[in-house]
Amino acid sequence: MRNKIRTLIADDDAIILQGMKKFIDWEQYGFEIVATAADGKALLQLSREKEIDVVITDIEMPKMNGLEMMKALRETNKEVKIIVISGFDKFEYAKQAIQYGVSYYLLKPINPVELVGVLNQLRKDFSERQTFAEEGPSEQMDIEQIVRLVKEKIDANEDRDINLEYIQEHYYINFAYFSRAFKDIVGIPFTRYRQNHKMRYASFLLENTSYKLYEIAEKLDYDDERYFSRVFKKHYGMTPREWREQKK
Repeated sequence: MRNKIRTLIADDDAIILQGMKKFIDWEQYGFEIVATAADGKALLQLSREKEIDVVITDIEMPKMNGLEMMKALRETNKEVKIIVISGFDKFEYAKQAIQYGVSYYLLKPINPVELVGVLNQLRKDFSERQTFAEEGPSEQMDIEQIVRLVKEKIDANEDRDINLEYIQEHYYINFAYFSRAFKDIVGIPFTRYRQNHKMRYASFLLENTSYKLYEIAEKLDYDDERYFSRVFKKHYGMTPREWREQKK
């Protein structure tokens, strides 16, 4: 297990870049700044040359902006965690950032307390991931930890592959046992919690984006737009189109 989380920071403002390096005691929180970049192209090149765990970047940068960079970065490194720190609170930026798998979207001026909270959460995530990879989950994690990890994946819309086979192969526990534990700990059954989250996310996308219904269905891992519409209507009492029209 590596002791430090290898981090790359990018901003076209040299003062902000230096300030980011100095006002946080990165080592105290388990991070190591291995590189900095002043534009998107340099960031992308450095991420390919070095083993990077976390990228902290602005959106508006020269040569290649943050959104373009994130799209290219995701094609070469699906595991890297991305934190966006931007001076723009426009929803369009946040929407695209979510599409590229950004873990956190923070606004300038940077709030150190908020950033430290993000770093602590990332450190915990990396620690659990490395423990899982090196020691195996069944003997190292109890059922409450497994339920929490799965719930966090659902909340972060990273649950596309979570099914009966995934639970049994990754955690070596019976799916029925996991389902009972999930209900006891969270309060509602696993399948219902997962579907409720999907429906909340669907309603958010319908209200705040111009995505077509088939695009929303794909994002929620529904192969059929019509089936997605039936599930949505059963949940909210109206079709996705009716929901969107009503909110307008």
